[in-house]
Amino acid sequence: KRKECNKAVKWLKSQNPKRLVKSWTETDPNVPISIYFSAHKYNTLISKIANDENLLNFASKLVKNKVYLYSSKVAFKAAWCGTVEYFHQDMVYWKPRGYRGDDMVSVMTALESQNTHNGGLHVFPKSHKLGLIKHDNFFNANGNSKFMVPPKKLDELKKKCGVEAINANPGDVIFFHASLVHGSSHNISPYGRMALFSWCNSVNNLPQN
Repeated sequence: KRKECNKAVKWLKSQNPKRLVKSWTETDPNVPISIYFSAHKYNTLISKIANDENLLNFASKLVKNKVYLYSSKVAFKAAWCGTVEYFHQDMVYWKPRGYRGDDMVSVMTALESQNTHNGGLHVFPKSHKLGLIKHDNFFNANGNSKFMVPPKKLDELKKKCGVEAINANPGDVIFFHASLVHGSSHNISPYGRMALFSWCNSVNNLPQN
């Protein structure tokens, strides 16, 4: 898996960002591309990783039902200026889209090494058991409508669940529940933190609209 990820990173870096981005919302200041959406839909080195049967089979075991891959993206988190992802639950984005249940798994494949210095993932263990938490709505630098768990609630979660930083090497895969509270900081290090996010949904939880 590490060799596949290294090849995928080289391929991504060799691409013209203008051919990967689909709108102005996928760039950050001084960064030609920050998000590569729907990475699983194209016949590329990235899509092969996203559609890996071993990943889908393991996600199926976690939800105890067959799953399908319904969305994906590569988050580039560029060196020196990769943007923050405030603490949130993925479910806050999926529920308004018609997904009633939370039999959903988020899969993060580290394409590059990640740690606390380059904007690595942080999670509140077992926070998914609390259900959907009330989020605040805000707009980021690109005018995207985003959600975040408010700081006072994060204080409560810290006492109840604790918070852990995830260190990962290229090829490592992290599976987490769609209601797990997670986030990552700005990357102000000289090292990029490229990661592939794939989202799997139970076949019994099809969107209602």
